[in-house]
Amino acid sequence: MTMQIKKGEIYKIKLPLISPFRTSFGTLLDREIVFVKLYDKSGLIGFGESANLGLPVYEPEFNNSMIILLKNYLIPLVIDKKIINVDDLEKLFSHIRGNNFAKTAIESAFWHIQSQLTGEPLKKLWGGVRCKIPVVVSIGLGKNLKESIKKFKKYTIEKIFC
Repeated sequence: MTMQIKKGEIYKIKLPLISPFRTSFGTLLDREIVFVKLYDKSGLIGFGESANLGLPVYEPEFNNSMIILLKNYLIPLVIDKKIINVDDLEKLFSHIRGNNFAKTAIESAFWHIQSQLTGEPLKKLWGGVRCKIPVVVSIGLGKNLKESIKKFKKYTIEKIFC
């Protein structure tokens, strides 16, 4: 089904973490997340999220750079375009190098609207077949090796086969 985006909004929220998350590049006390809200001409609303970090320590792309790209380039590119599938989005974005987190935020909002337009769950639109999927947790480093091992032992390690 064809959608036509009429408007886009960007939100940045900061969520406190339950406990500090230590990594090789520092300790995180909160998680800044960027959301995109797209409005379709039919009145449907799609939300998309980016999973990047607030600082350019993991990838060159980070929240503030992503907001600039979304506001000035990506959202204007999709306004009033007829979009049938995700390939149409990729074509619209093809001249913009990298910035995959920002592109993914738009794509996620697209899939949310597509699910509403078709009445199909995302699982079906993506070709999923499982009713349950394994959950993975990311565990930050402990203050020392002993603390790290203690944290890791709290979780069951499972191999995931496809």
